[in-house]
Amino acid sequence: TSFPFPRIVLNFLIFSIMASCKLKVFEQVPLRFKITCLDLWLILFKKQADNLKTNHNGVYVIQDNRFRFLSRIGQTTDCSIYLAFTCGIIRGALTNLGMPCAVSCDIGVLPSCKFQLVIQRPS
Repeated sequence: TSFPFPRIVLNFLIFSIMASCKLKVFEQVPLRFKITCLDLWLILFKKQADNLKTNHNGVYVIQDNRFRFLSRIGQTTDCSIYLAFTCGIIRGALTNLGMPCAVSCDIGVLPSCKFQLVIQRPS
């Protein structure tokens, strides 16, 4: 028999449990960010993000050259609703995993876009 959950969903559930248990491997924000974004992108868009970058000061950039929500939209269409929805999903997922952040998006040439995440420092 096959397992009822797809492998990606199972990986994300395991990661969520491990993150909530405060394991040492997840104390490093860059590692948590990388694992979360790779799995989250696969769950949401059925492909990996094309590029993950950081400036090591709490700013991360996810680049997707063929963003699924924008792949069938014309140049004149307002894309803000699709990007606002995605920014909210990313922000909610990372906040629930202990990384509160602000998420913004920049559109290059359709269908490519970059999501900029600024991790909020604890006060």
